[in-house]
Amino acid sequence: MLFRSLDDITLLDAFDIMTRNNIRHIPIVDEHSHLTGIVSETDIMRSLGSIDLMRIQTISEIMHSPVTTVNIKTPLSQVMKIFHHEKIGSVVVEDSNRSVGIITERDLPALIRKDISTSIEAEKIMSHPVISISGKATSQE
Repeated sequence: MLFRSLDDITLLDAFDIMTRNNIRHIPIVDEHSHLTGIVSETDIMRSLGSIDLMRIQTISEIMHSPVTTVNIKTPLSQVMKIFHHEKIGSVVVEDSNRSVGIITERDLPALIRKDISTSIEAEKIMSHPVISISGKATSQE
């Protein structure tokens, strides 16, 4: 399952969503569902301040942009090269410029252990489906 959010969700709500759903990355989209950034659990942890600040600070203030993306047909070998060269924790998988999944650095060891062919396409190994979260939603919604 992959969550994505508009950029006005608070750090506290984003952290709560990550914790409750056991995820570490949230792609950020604009009101037209175009990918504009990504925020990770690590980004939030680095920005920790008072609980009051986390209630008002939005993920747009700490998100990474532009986002590294791959096409659904990108082979695992290319995804691995991207992780190595760009020193990033995730790539968003797109189909026709629409976010459809994510592959994270934590997925790679499991794929290697399973002896998955490096020619396998991103769409077969990505986490999905994508679930959008309204930027106005609270962590309880």
